[in-house]
Amino acid sequence: SLPETVAREIAENLRLRLRGEEQQRLRKHYTDNGAAYQNYLKGRYYFHKLTPEGVQKGIEYFRRAIEQDINYALAYAGLGDCYTYLAKSTEASETFMRALELDQTLGEAHASLGFFKFLYNWDWRGAEEEFLQAIDLTPNYAEAHHWFAIYLANMGRHSEALLEADCARELDPLSLLMNMTPGLTSYLARSYDEAVEAFQKVIEMEPNFMPARSMLGHAYEQKGHYEKAIAEYRTVLETFGENADVKASIKALLARSYAAWGKRARATRIVQEIEKECPATPYLMAQVFGILGEKERAFTCLEKAFDERHFQLVGVKADPALDSLRADSRFTNLVRRMRL
Repeated sequence: SLPETVAREIAENLRLRLRGEEQQRLRKHYTDNGAAYQNYLKGRYYFHKLTPEGVQKGIEYFRRAIEQDINYALAYAGLGDCYTYLAKSTEASETFMRALELDQTLGEAHASLGFFKFLYNWDWRGAEEEFLQAIDLTPNYAEAHHWFAIYLANMGRHSEALLEADCARELDPLSLLMNMTPGLTSYLARSYDEAVEAFQKVIEMEPNFMPARSMLGHAYEQKGHYEKAIAEYRTVLETFGENADVKASIKALLARSYAAWGKRARATRIVQEIEKECPATPYLMAQVFGILGEKERAFTCLEKAFDERHFQLVGVKADPALDSLRADSRFTNLVRRMRL
């Protein structure tokens, strides 16, 4: 075909010296079914919205792609990413295994499996091996660099994380998620000015991209700009307040901001609302209680998150929102038990 001819000519002109396996990757077809490919692209589009509704639509399109081509490994990897986002760990693991059964050289599947091992297995070494293999197999896959950057930042390896974050953004400069990556790594490195700048740029690209607004709130909060932080959280709450889990999480962030601002009564009232309506995750509630000075309740929540192996706990080593608890020996012990 014409694209393949052009690709071969470019390769020859650049005099690329590729190993036989690398030449094979360049010529690789993931599916010959055009409809399956279109559904795969739609699945990726909706998944990258990172909203509950978007991820559910992503699942629908990935499933359609698989129905149209039962051996479409990329579609299985995309479906697994959706399950990872929805915390359906069993389904995610099975789907990634199926993708790799179909194609062991699929870098996208290795990247997805690496992020899964990071979030749910707490297998730090195994996750890093998957990320490195993914990048070796598919070096231009932006999401592999994005997930690797998040992993490195949470491991406290901030310089390496920023390099991967910049690479993700350069590889896919129009992606909202890839443009968020430098902000995420800067936030965990406590470079809040850089984080604010990165999140604001994403919001300029798409004002309704709520993950960026939520993270901008985090960065404002750490800078002590509580009114701005609360405004961002309320925007997210107004948009997704009908989703019980999102509502509980954003209310926890509001309580945390009010507590850090010194408005204890307001923070306590929101905590009571959360406990009556729909509990927020123990990880988020630990942050709230820590800032309120209620350390016993904070560590009870952290222990609950540990017992549940809650995926948010992978941030315990680097998350600035837990700084109020770091001096306590129980915190040091928790980090040690997580082998971080």
